[in-house]
Amino acid sequence: MKISFILFTITCATVIPIAYFENRVERQLGGGGGGGGGGGGGGGGGGGGGGGGGRGGGGGGRFDDFVFPPNAESRSEECTTSTRNVGECKPLSECIVLISDIQSIGRSTCLLEEGVNGVCCPLIEQVAFAADSVSLSAPARSEAPSRESLPEISRNDVNTAAQSGDAALASRDKLEEELLFRGLTVQRGTPEDFHQNFLKTFNTGMILGRTAIRSEHASNEISK
Repeated sequence: MKISFILFTITCATVIPIAYFENRVERQLGGGGGGGGGGGGGGGGGGGGGGGGGRGGGGGGRFDDFVFPPNAESRSEECTTSTRNVGECKPLSECIVLISDIQSIGRSTCLLEEGVNGVCCPLIEQVAFAADSVSLSAPARSEAPSRESLPEISRNDVNTAAQSGDAALASRDKLEEELLFRGLTVQRGTPEDFHQNFLKTFNTGMILGRTAIRSEHASNEISK
């Protein structure tokens, strides 16, 4: 019993507002036709209402009261581009050609109908014709990379290259000691000091740097 009462309550709460809403919409859209159609047998007043406002009772004409204006088409005027060609004055967002060419925007300004600045956009036909006229040069034939035989490297060559890397690293260490001995160091509070404090070095980075210097000089020596 309780379940039936609950279902009845939900049905009434759902159907009644929908019916009320549809009735109001029909009266607003159909005018007197709704009343005339509903009470057509009530007399001449009802019949006159049904004939005068027959849009509601005639079927299919509910939306005649709504006016849908035509889509506003943006009209563009002709203008002259920076390359002395004929173009159309448009907003910059509608000109794909000039969006990618920032330097030409300042030389291609024009005035739109709204009184705001636009750009003189080149015609698509002209742009397509200009793109077709570009010639791309390519080599007649491609040559395969030459395959040179690598020279044989002996153990003595490797040792000599390693000694060259060690000598270059020792030379840098000697230069650093000489600069410290002469007091040629970065003064505190200078831009150089701030730069060094910002780019701090770590032991791992210093070890990798010394190894890279040694390897670079060794590679240059062994490639001679």
